[in-house]
Amino acid sequence: MRSATFFLLAAILVAYPGPSSYAQYGWPYGGYYASTAGEGYAMGMASMVRSAGMATLMTSEAAVNAQQAGSMYIDNTVKATQAYIDRQAMLGSYQASLRKPPPTAEQLYRMSQMGLPKALSAKQLDPVTGAISWPVVLRDEPFDSYRETAQKFFHEAVANPQSFTYDAYNQVQQAGSECLALLKSRIKDYRPNDFIEAKKFVEGLNYAAQQL
Repeated sequence: MRSATFFLLAAILVAYPGPSSYAQYGWPYGGYYASTAGEGYAMGMASMVRSAGMATLMTSEAAVNAQQAGSMYIDNTVKATQAYIDRQAMLGSYQASLRKPPPTAEQLYRMSQMGLPKALSAKQLDPVTGAISWPVVLRDEPFDSYRETAQKFFHEAVANPQSFTYDAYNQVQQAGSECLALLKSRIKDYRPNDFIEAKKFVEGLNYAAQQL
């Protein structure tokens, strides 16, 4: 009986690897563990250093990414600003191209003359005697009063310029306006060319009175 028990204990001791084996290879799930306290301390320090290095690396990468993002934002802002300036410049150039340059002094003079009646010729209004050569339409009876007023005015103005008064000037201008109104009321009685000739003649006399 004692011999059987002895052999059983020996078999158990042979099968059991001992504490040092557990420390090296791990128990019961496997894996490597430090076999000594110094080795465990070194492994712990290495893990801390490795963690610190990873944190530093991640912080550095984050800083680089932030710097790149800031640089991209600045570039985009500059590009957007430049694009806005370019658009405004193009718009200004287009609007300037639509605006006409201001007229020159010569052009202003020509435009002012365009609205003025055509001056009568010396044959139509004699500058020496003041005699008026009337167109055929204005020789009709309805215009007798105007012809008398205008002829008297120009005879006196040429013969004696000192006798020219503002009252006389107003009278001949008023008579000219009434003559034009009468012409328009009788426009159907005349041929178009004759009507236009008479109208321009009266306007020319009024303009001649202004130049005295």
